Amino acid sequence: MPEFIYCPCQVPDCKNEVIKYSGYCNWYMRVYCLPHRKDAVHECKAFPKSLDRKALLPELRKIRRRAELEFIKKLLDQIHASKDYFIREAESLRIGHTCQLDILDDVEVFRESTRLGSFNIHIPILFDDGVKWLIRIRRDSVTIPDPEINNAIIESEVATMRVLKTQGMPVPQGFLPPHHGQSDGPNEREPPFSYSFCEFMEGRPYNVLQTGSLNLPEDDLYRFIDNYAKVQIRLSEIKLPFTQIGRIYFRDLSHGDYTSMIGSLTNRDAHMASTKLAERPQELFIKPDDEKGDHMMIDESGKISGVIDWEWAHVTTKAEAFTPHWIFSFAYGGPNKMTENENKLIEAYKRHNRPDLAECVKTGRFYHRLGSIGYFYQVLKKEAHRAVFGKDIPKNFRPPPEDVDWRVYMMNRYKDDEGLKKNMSKHKWTLERAEREAQAVKQAVNDG
Repeated sequence: MPEFIYCPCQVPDCKNEVIKYSGYCNWYMRVYCLPHRKDAVHECKAFPKSLDRKALLPELRKIRRRAELEFIKKLLDQIHASKDYFIREAESLRIGHTCQLDILDDVEVFRESTRLGSFNIHIPILFDDGVKWLIRIRRDSVTIPDPEINNAIIESEVATMRVLKTQGMPVPQGFLPPHHGQSDGPNEREPPFSYSFCEFMEGRPYNVLQTGSLNLPEDDLYRFIDNYAKVQIRLSEIKLPFTQIGRIYFRDLSHGDYTSMIGSLTNRDAHMASTKLAERPQELFIKPDDEKGDHMMIDESGKISGVIDWEWAHVTTKAEAFTPHWIFSFAYGGPNKMTENENKLIEAYKRHNRPDLAECVKTGRFYHRLGSIGYFYQVLKKEAHRAVFGKDIPKNFRPPPEDVDWRVYMMNRYKDDEGLKKNMSKHKWTLERAEREAQAVKQAVNDG
């Protein structure tokens, strides 16, 4: 997912830009620049410093609840204003049928429903012949990029679902709105957000992370891991026509044929030096981006009825495609050795006669580390990242352990890179500014 999205500080009249993820307040659901992050205008910081986190939590949760209700109210107003537009677009995809939207107007009920996800909101569409679709609306949250990029993400998700559907994978069919990416749609008010349509799938999400970890009773854990393995095995059986690693996208939106494109690489030194990444793959596979369990739909008997959420899915090598999701390891801040749940997944693959996928689990920590390079999370240990590359890491590549120092280090290392210079100029970044912010962050940590 995109972590480095620049956004203006959301304090009125402030023109400072900030990397959206690093400046996002998860309670107030707003982005603040560094000065306003500590200012009283940021409501979460207005509490007395003498209060500990446990005492603050009730008040912080009130702030979060109020922010969510404001967001939902605004969203529902926008949906109602664009209701006729949605209906016109949906009906044009099913000629001869009429439909209506099932809008849930109670903001409190909506907040507690499955319609509100972390990254997408779903509004049911009911057709006159009983067919049910969903409007899949991209939620305006911290990791949502600009509309142009956002439209490309949606196109890729719909294209991925179509490829999987033609191969017999139990996924919903996706549809791009007829006027997707255009500004000359029907006369009704066009929605101020990006969206797509998809078929409704029966069942409920296999939500196993209610406690924040894969900590289930033994029988439930066995069943979940076995179901996860079965979905991965089914994905491994899909034959793809692609020859490049990257996202699936439509070559021509009007004709619906698709291809894959080269994805961007986040860390030049590690990628260029790795002998493993230099190997040319013989076959490619589709990897979901966030297969943490709730991407699987289960019926009343507990069997998998479908697989959803193909946003940010991509085509990649076998080793990366079948690296298990982080829910099996929670190892971002710890050692690189196998966890108990990873070993259980290995056993599941062996039970299903897939030792090749078991081997992908054993080598998966390499891709876990690779996928989190560049994230500004304190828990991500840089030493563990370098360890998985072994002797491939260049001897002169030794970035500092702290994220704020890492940014200064990389600016210095690539000071002559034209692409970096262009982006720094565009976003008004200088080495001096990075050094000042690094010092300010360290001072804030020292001040508590």
